[in-house]
Amino acid sequence: MSKKLKANDTLWVFTLGHGNMTVSGLVSRGWTRPFGRDFARWLSDVPCCEQVLWLTHSSSGWFMKGWRGRTIVITATAADDESNETEFPYALATVAEQSRETLDEDQDGNVSIAELFTATTKEVQKRFKGDKRLRPSMLRSTTTATVAAPRSRSQKGR
Repeated sequence: MSKKLKANDTLWVFTLGHGNMTVSGLVSRGWTRPFGRDFARWLSDVPCCEQVLWLTHSSSGWFMKGWRGRTIVITATAADDESNETEFPYALATVAEQSRETLDEDQDGNVSIAELFTATTKEVQKRFKGDKRLRPSMLRSTTTATVAAPRSRSQKGR
């Protein structure tokens, strides 16, 4: 990627599947067990203006520990708290089908990462509330996703 992407390019990486946190990292079948610091290292020499890492799998909040990259990281679960399966990838897919006009809350003609994240989080909450997995009081206090943006930019999507 570092040879193909240019300084004004955008890179979004999505992880899908199921993971469990152990002392060796994310346990997943068929691939190495990376930590957040591994993703940071892999993406460190990619010369693009925007990097977004969408960790949609269970136990993804644990990846925030030790994260040192310049990438915007969005996780489906809270660090140190949630390790169960997640609705996040399904909610993200549902939201991705919506029109730009629907997602563009500030009506500036672009869908920002924050707008996409907010819509996805609302969809996750709607799913939990819809099948009564959580009481309404838990919806207000439960973190369904977290965002870390270690650099300041307008972070506009396409």
